[in-house]
Formats: sequence, structure tokens, C-alpha cells
Amino acid sequence: MQLLDGLVVITYTMPIFIIALTFGLPLWIRLFVKSVVRENSIEGNYPFVSVLLPTYNEGEHVLETVQSIMACDWPSDKIEVIAIDDCSADDSYEWLKKAEAQFGSNLVKAFKNEVNSGKHKTLSRALEISKGEILICIDSDCIFEPSVIKELVGC
Repeated sequence: MQLLDGLVVITYTMPIFIIALTFGLPLWIRLFVKSVVRENSIEGNYPFVSVLLPTYNEGEHVLETVQSIMACDWPSDKIEVIAIDDCSADDSYEWLKKAEAQFGSNLVKAFKNEVNSGKHKTLSRALEISKGEILICIDSDCIFEPSVIKELVGC
């Protein structure tokens, strides 16, 4: 009879134990184990980074996006922004040209599609133009934190 009671206890407690491990262990790891940003692995060995920026109807916000990219703690000789306007109905392309003038055409390259082609073709065109060893594709309304490029490249 004791053997049967032991099997019943195991039968009913095993699923609870498995569920606790399945959900509890990853949660414990997430809460108590610090993540490691591998910035040390890139010190002195910065790869060239191309930030691909397709734009459509973002207006002045696209200038803020480019400014946040250029404010990152990444060497300016190791970064380029390839910004392509996909025939916006607003003044997005003019703001891209202002960003190009502000930072120089060697750092920010502004282009405009001849016809509206969609995001996937605009990104493909930016990829053809880019020279980077590392590519970062973003939306035109993103704002970068200063350390984001180091964190992305470090991974």
C-alpha cells in the first residue's frame, strides 16, 4: 500500500516540478544573473559599421534619428549612415539632405528612390551601397542610445 501511495505522490508532483523548472529556472537566471556586454572584445578593433536607414514620410524626425546615430560612442571614421527616402509625400528627403550637410557626405549618404519601391527594395538598395563589415538596419523613427552600436557589435 505504501508503494502505491508513493507512486501517486510522484505522479502528481512530477508535473508541478517540471513546470516549476520550465518557468522558474529561466526566470531565476534572468533576474539574478547579470548580462555581459562584450565591449572589451572590440576595444581598439572597431569594425566598419553601416547603418541602413530606409525612410518614408518621417519629416524632421529622420534628422533626429541621424543625429542620435552620429552621437554614439563609435569612431566616426568607422561608421556610415545610408539613408534612402522611398518617395515620401512630405519633406523627409530635404531633412536627409540637411543631415548629410551637417555631418558630411562621407558619414551620411542621402538618396531618394525614383519611384516608391517599398521597404524591402529600399533596404536592398542601401545594402548595395554600404561598405560596412557590420550592418545595422533600423526604422527611420528610431533613436539610438550612445552605447547601442558597441552593444550590438560586441554581441
